[in-house]
Amino acid sequence: MSSQNNYQSIPNADDDIEPVDKIIAKQAKTSFKYVIAACVLIVVVAVSVVLWFRFEAGRSIEVYETSQEQKVMRQRPGRGLEFGNTHCRYDDSNAEYLCSKMDSPPAMIRLDDAEVFQEVLGFGGAFTEASAVNFYKLPPDVQNKVIELYFGKDGIGFTVGRVHINSCDFALESYSFDNIDGDFELTYFDTEVTHDNAFLLPFIRRAVAASERPIKLVASPWSPPAWMKVPVEVKNLTTGTSEYVSKMTGSAWPNGLIDTPQVKYAWARYISKWITAYNNKGVSVWSVTPQNEPEFAAPWDACLYTAEFQKDFIDHYLGPVLHSEHPDVLILGFDHNKDHLVDWTETLMVQQEVSKKHQEKKKHEYVDGMAFHWYSGGARVEDGTYGYDAVNASHHLAPEAFLLATEGCSCPGVEVGNWLRAERLAHDVMFDLQNHAQGWVDWNLLVNHEGGPNHLGNLCDAALVTNEDFTDIVVQPKFHYLAHFSKFVPPGAVRIKSTAVGNYHFAPVDPNIQAGVEVGMYGCERSVRQVWSFGAEVKTSAAQGRVLQLASAALTMDQSYDGTVRLCVARSNRLPRTALRLADCTDPAADFPTLVLNPLGQMVDTNTSLCLSFIGDVREPGALLELTTCEVVPTEAPTEPVHGASTVRAADHQFFALSSSTGEITAPNVDSTLCLTAGVAVPERRSV
Repeated sequence: MSSQNNYQSIPNADDDIEPVDKIIAKQAKTSFKYVIAACVLIVVVAVSVVLWFRFEAGRSIEVYETSQEQKVMRQRPGRGLEFGNTHCRYDDSNAEYLCSKMDSPPAMIRLDDAEVFQEVLGFGGAFTEASAVNFYKLPPDVQNKVIELYFGKDGIGFTVGRVHINSCDFALESYSFDNIDGDFELTYFDTEVTHDNAFLLPFIRRAVAASERPIKLVASPWSPPAWMKVPVEVKNLTTGTSEYVSKMTGSAWPNGLIDTPQVKYAWARYISKWITAYNNKGVSVWSVTPQNEPEFAAPWDACLYTAEFQKDFIDHYLGPVLHSEHPDVLILGFDHNKDHLVDWTETLMVQQEVSKKHQEKKKHEYVDGMAFHWYSGGARVEDGTYGYDAVNASHHLAPEAFLLATEGCSCPGVEVGNWLRAERLAHDVMFDLQNHAQGWVDWNLLVNHEGGPNHLGNLCDAALVTNEDFTDIVVQPKFHYLAHFSKFVPPGAVRIKSTAVGNYHFAPVDPNIQAGVEVGMYGCERSVRQVWSFGAEVKTSAAQGRVLQLASAALTMDQSYDGTVRLCVARSNRLPRTALRLADCTDPAADFPTLVLNPLGQMVDTNTSLCLSFIGDVREPGALLELTTCEVVPTEAPTEPVHGASTVRAADHQFFALSSSTGEITAPNVDSTLCLTAGVAVPERRSV
């Protein structure tokens, strides 16, 4: 990895630049200050968890860090990095963050090249029609700036893109390339893909031409043509009557695609013809997902699938068609929220049947991997906060499967200069990578100042945003966070083991903590979100006694600073997910386990006699916890018997230790560097 990788050029304050550029330059400067100060793990993600190609040649590790002053990567000696701590506060009067160094011991990241994990595919964003339309409204020099920032030699090195087959919500309208009802032979399929020739295809070709590396394009349909879908009920609000209509927006339940061989074969061939048409326009497709968000009957372009229905569609229609006509195009299953990723992986990749494709192979081999999104499926405030255990478990279910995060964005609308949204993204990328994901794809590459256009009003943020009159762009904080991955973790890099041991200063209130977020095991960092006590007494219908309480106060749910709450560990209220979560200690509806630490080192719920335990086989950062049957294993026989010594001990995944001096809870027999943590991601907060 070259130590002379120049980062984006950032003008000095006294440079002769236009007023809009001054705003962008100021923001870029601030980004370096804040990224280095507030997110030290991001700054070194390329060097702390990824080993460059030299690994194969000599198994040597070269450590680099980014330089705020020189805007380059510079090499450091040794196999570890130390960081001081910085406290930042927001100054309302100047609308900027003020940071100062704190007098506390440094944090440390240790590297171990003895353990090698997944190879990285790359990072990127989505080529939507909305992004393309915004792009071509900009002046030519600003268009060049956008291309250079993302794909140019001195840009941040995006190498993955996503594109919609037919329309998506971030299109000007719903459209398809064959609107002739009953055209099962696809005689009238528009092989010129005329609609996309106006903006979308030229935008993609500009990016491909500017990139020094190949851009791998993931294609996903939001909806088949309306005539291939099950009609849905549409009510006339004026007359009160209803009729059933086939349309691209919305979806019938439980499956939106008409369940006949004729329709399913036509839809598979439609996707194949679309790939051919794009190839003929100079845009090659690397992979497809059968359906974007198959569990969401969205008010925009959508089509529901159950996992079993998608498996049948791939096994008997899409898989055979693509194997015959586009054998190099991969198929990634699911493409929805990671909380259900394990179930879909089980159905699409683990259930085995003999295949018509090759008798010696299995049907699931049509599916090369799994795609997933960062959304929680609930409140926006939880997007990107959990599900890493599902990514990890899916990897272990199908170790050869390709895992790719294909969408994540902050909504609603645009919030210029929002660092919390950027930090949320950074946490999600890091922990996806730590749990075997091989890449991460942002949503729209470019939105307008409102977060669109979107033909159903579903407005969202992006790394680059146009100003109101389309004369220039605003570079958002998330752009710089993405850069620390995409610029310095190139395709072909592999992840190696790293241990991050933090030492962050304790504070009475931490805005990263909130009710509803799952607790898990993350790197010990000596922060307030890892300090616990058995001090809270609760009296509810489900629990009587003292429960495990977070020592720090947390902000109220609206994230305002006018009140705080105390949070305790509670059972999940989102079955079938069983992971323990945070809840307001005074919430009468919460189900709090009353835990005691027994002599074997097990945390036992006195109400149910169940033990705190790692969920499944996940033993890495991001592992979640649940209450399950207590397990013991025989102790190793001592050389000389000790009278009264126990002959059993707690199973490793149920053995915990509580430090009386720091309040940290560790799992010494699994990994002594992991601590029980009150969530990992920063919740979104409206304008500061």
